[in-house]
Amino acid sequence: MQVRTEGPDQIAPQAPSNVSAVADDANFGQITVRWSPSVRDADGNDLTGLQSYVVFRSKGTANAFVPVDTLDASAREFTDDGQEQMTIHSYTVTAIDADGNERSRPSSVPVDTDGLDQLAPHAASNVSAVRAAATSR
Repeated sequence: MQVRTEGPDQIAPQAPSNVSAVADDANFGQITVRWSPSVRDADGNDLTGLQSYVVFRSKGTANAFVPVDTLDASAREFTDDGQEQMTIHSYTVTAIDADGNERSRPSSVPVDTDGLDQLAPHAASNVSAVRAAATSR
């Protein structure tokens, strides 16, 4: 007689797809990260037990990522407020299942935050003044 027992799930979820990061045009330090949900395990089988997503950010370079938030499995976007203006930020998102399996981080998406125009206009050139002729009444 053989008895087969199964241990805990050891297969991580696939990473979310279609990750995008968009800087807000009006609130210069705000970035919204969006993604499509994970639907399969990394081995291609049906996904079971998806628990959360972790959003990672790297400032100025794409290889110094730190986790910035962990979100419920139903989340599809994250808003990152208070980021430095006129700076490139990169984001990536991973999925974690109920057994704590997390696949290595997928490729990242960069976004450049805008900022207020801090450059003075060029000085006027070729400007001249002409005295108007007097008029009689």
